[in-house]
Amino acid sequence: MNYECEADDCGHSAYAHRGSACERDWLASIERAAAPAPVPAVEPMTPEKANAIGQEYDKHQARLGKTRPALLIG
Repeated sequence: MNYECEADDCGHSAYAHRGSACERDWLASIERAAAPAPVPAVEPMTPEKANAIGQEYDKHQARLGKTRPALLIG
């Protein structure tokens, strides 16, 4: 392990061999970041919700003067 201080006025550096007591002490002295918070579960998309989102999108596009091409089924 190698460490060099990045501060302009520091100039400190250190080295520890892997598996040595110095490395274990060094790693034990480092503060570990807390585990990230769990990501909340995502609500599944239902056809009703998808339809409502599509309608809001169409309204927004209409306000901008844009329209979607008609869906042709046949």
